[in-house]
Amino acid sequence: MQHYLDLQEAAAFLGISADELMTLRNRGEIPSRTNSGKLEFADDELETLRNKLGESFFSASAEQSPLTEVAGPQAATSESHASSSDFTRGQSLRQNLPSQPSPIGSRAIIEYLAQAHRVGSEDVEAVVDGFWNFVTDIEQYRDARPLVIPHFGTFRLRRQGTQTALAFRSLPVDAIRKHLERRNGKAPSDRWVKLYLRDESRDAASLSVKRRMAVHIASQTGQDLHQVYRLSWDLIEISSELFVAGDKKIRWAMRGEMAPFSWRDQQWYDFRCYERLTQKLPDWTETQRVTGLAERPATTRRVRISVAEKRRSQNTSPTRPADKSGCLLTVLVMIAVLTQMVVSAVDYFVWSGQ
Repeated sequence: MQHYLDLQEAAAFLGISADELMTLRNRGEIPSRTNSGKLEFADDELETLRNKLGESFFSASAEQSPLTEVAGPQAATSESHASSSDFTRGQSLRQNLPSQPSPIGSRAIIEYLAQAHRVGSEDVEAVVDGFWNFVTDIEQYRDARPLVIPHFGTFRLRRQGTQTALAFRSLPVDAIRKHLERRNGKAPSDRWVKLYLRDESRDAASLSVKRRMAVHIASQTGQDLHQVYRLSWDLIEISSELFVAGDKKIRWAMRGEMAPFSWRDQQWYDFRCYERLTQKLPDWTETQRVTGLAERPATTRRVRISVAEKRRSQNTSPTRPADKSGCLLTVLVMIAVLTQMVVSAVDYFVWSGQ
């Protein structure tokens, strides 16, 4: 049975600091998983890393830590405690995010990612910007195709007046919940990064959507591809967890708002695109030219139909065009019946009078 160690235990197992272990993780040297907001490492993966890099690496790392060289043992210990505190704060942030009042701002998500991954907030902001640049790139929608992110949702481009707006609909929340439960916090493997960087052709078009997104963001930001992949993955992961947590809106600064929407027993999230984001997109004519999207009626707002109204519409039988000849025949039959009834009544009174 596989056993997992937390960050501090794993670092102690290897004989290095927690920061050095996080550096190895961000470089893709060792996979990890997130369990209840805590980072964990499999013991067999730690053993594999030890054998791969050799005992000399870890002994040299412990003896010649950059923190020790620069400021001495006391400063290194102080920095280690600070880093441990930062990571603990990152775990607390993730656990507390779903309990925050709605709407939850993108700044809270950025702060969590920076703490959890031990990177600067500016690096996380660049990845978040890169995510939105990717989903608003009209090249991703060629041949009138939507942009589907597996186990998350679908982005589309739609017309808003003469402009182009971004639309999004998540998977049903129940489906996202089941997917998160199956994954059980296990982090994705990023071993593909080495293979991709080793390949001289580097055809990103052949990659999955999430991997292609990471390559796109890394090329824009200049950040390490391993780090970008983990950050962008976790960005989608924490958003999914917020979807599952309940009726929490997510407000993405200068982009829009993801909000829950219910219909019968299903719940999902859709997206209200801010005017500021719309202004950055090409006009609808250019979007049509590039993507091949068909003309759609202009819409400037979301129309939300209540569940009761939808149920009433479901219970109402659809109308059909009237059959004029059938109606005329029915009227004639009714007239004949009524006439016969009147004649019978007159006869009755006449005979009764006699």
